[in-house]
Amino acid sequence: MEETLVPGAVVSEIARGHGLTPQQVFTWRRQARRQPPPMADDPQFVPAWWLPLVLVVRFVMMVVLTLTAFLPVA
Repeated sequence: MEETLVPGAVVSEIARGHGLTPQQVFTWRRQARRQPPPMADDPQFVPAWWLPLVLVVRFVMMVVLTLTAFLPVA
């Protein structure tokens, strides 16, 4: 997001250059304006492995729940 704050920056070009939609970047900018400034010890990023891990966990939970629906009731 820092790139988008440079005078003369074009948000849509920057977003597309990072494989994002301009709407995502505009939403993040709006959310950032509403948040209090981070504390010195707050992490400044989300690790790249976090999102794929969340998606895998959700998928596994969905498969388990689907399979348990077909188990016979004792």
